[in-house]
Amino acid sequence: KISVSIKHLTEDPYTRIINKYKIGQKYPAIVTKVQDYGCFAKLEEGLEGLIHQSELSWTKKNFHPGKILSTSQKIQVQLIEKDVEKRRLSLSYKNTLANPWKKFTENYKTGDKLKGSVKNITDYGLFVSITDTELDGLIHYKDLSWSEKESELEKYNKNQSIKFKILEINTKEEKIRLGIKQLAEDPFDFFTNKNVSDIVTGIVQSSSQN
Repeated sequence: KISVSIKHLTEDPYTRIINKYKIGQKYPAIVTKVQDYGCFAKLEEGLEGLIHQSELSWTKKNFHPGKILSTSQKIQVQLIEKDVEKRRLSLSYKNTLANPWKKFTENYKTGDKLKGSVKNITDYGLFVSITDTELDGLIHYKDLSWSEKESELEKYNKNQSIKFKILEINTKEEKIRLGIKQLAEDPFDFFTNKNVSDIVTGIVQSSSQN
């Protein structure tokens, strides 16, 4: 068998169209379809690309793309990959928006004192929405009080306003570790200038008999 083609005698119009677009550049587009895994957006007639769910938001995880974009919505996208042979374009919506992680690291640093509200309470700590940012942080129960008891979690309620200190900013893993106990003096600092055999005054809190 010999296969012949007439269309291959002329230039593929798709190639001509796609070569107008450069990787890394931003272009206007219209959302054409919303799926569970992402959104399709049209750059021009006959040329569409996929905005994968991971390229929709800097902060949201495990969400339906329809919560970010809707059909017929006019947006800006960045071309991040193109495969002429497979006729596929990969687009990013979040890259056209300000990166909240970059903004946060420019404005804040480890040791800064901030405010926020309790977003969620788990058995190992509090997830907190940080005021004036789009980001959340975690306060492990051991960083709630110098007692480091899990029971400290019972003192907090959802949406409660709290103050805390930044303990760690991990932009690679997109995690912020916060602490409340660090706002208070460490009770063990009392022993900083004490030596073995020094006499100190104390109060009996409990006693037991054998």
